[in-house]
Amino acid sequence: FLYDCGNQKDGWLKKAVWPGLITEWPCAANLVRQFSLNNNQIASAAAFVDVDGLSHDVAAKKWLDQYRTLWKGWVDESCNG
Repeated sequence: FLYDCGNQKDGWLKKAVWPGLITEWPCAANLVRQFSLNNNQIASAAAFVDVDGLSHDVAAKKWLDQYRTLWKGWVDESCNG
């Protein structure tokens, strides 16, 4: 199936960090807290490679460009908020 990423419909991303991250790199810890993707955002990344035939590097750059507002918000909120 296209756009299913092989993930379960009700699956989730698991985030794990080193406990000292909060004190050593609070900006990075906040970024991890902010980070969240929905199924369409994940599927579009996979489709750039699997459907459009892009390399992983080009697909990543395209995804970052397409979702600039999303990830820029994570960075801005995490490091300036």
